[in-house]
Amino acid sequence: MLVWRLVNGVLVVYLLLIGLRVMLFWFQRGATGRLWELLVGLTEPYLSVFRRLRFLQVRFGAGTLDLSPIAAILVLVMALDLVGGLQQLGRLTLGIFLAALAGALWSGLSFLMVLLLIVVIILILTFRRRSASPLIPAMAALVQPMVDFVAARIGRLLSPRRALGGMQVLLLTAALLGVLLIGGRALVALLRSALVRLPF
Repeated sequence: MLVWRLVNGVLVVYLLLIGLRVMLFWFQRGATGRLWELLVGLTEPYLSVFRRLRFLQVRFGAGTLDLSPIAAILVLVMALDLVGGLQQLGRLTLGIFLAALAGALWSGLSFLMVLLLIVVIILILTFRRRSASPLIPAMAALVQPMVDFVAARIGRLLSPRRALGGMQVLLLTAALLGVLLIGGRALVALLRSALVRLPF
């Protein structure tokens, strides 16, 4: 149907605009000019809705991680899934809605897990080197809760008599994140295909 194709196109363009703004902000903080102002003007009303949600501002160490752009993108991805379901079937069912919701939640969770995995890999690569960069302690603080969990739970299972070393715990954390990503992706794909088939 032409209307759903048009809505899909608008959502894709808006998703690209938001992604462009986030990337420019992360990698070119001093972005200015007429095009930047236009981009901010188009995306700010939508992004500001998510910025007001306090639980999307995660504190770690001395800094704060703003997850509101990720949440904003996930809502657009879910909307795209719903419009895709409407295009395909011509109707919206509870199953399609739940499948889109599961897909959006998994996208957000897997993004965070990939981010944590990248941080853990950087920590592994810089484990023995002394770095003057203030980024390394900030990265370590970001993954510390997960590293502590792996050391306390999995480390005790594998080595009940003595504690594992720092490098061993980091390697186990990376392995756990990899298994969770692969297994989670397969489970969510199965769940989504089952939900889409629901008759209501």
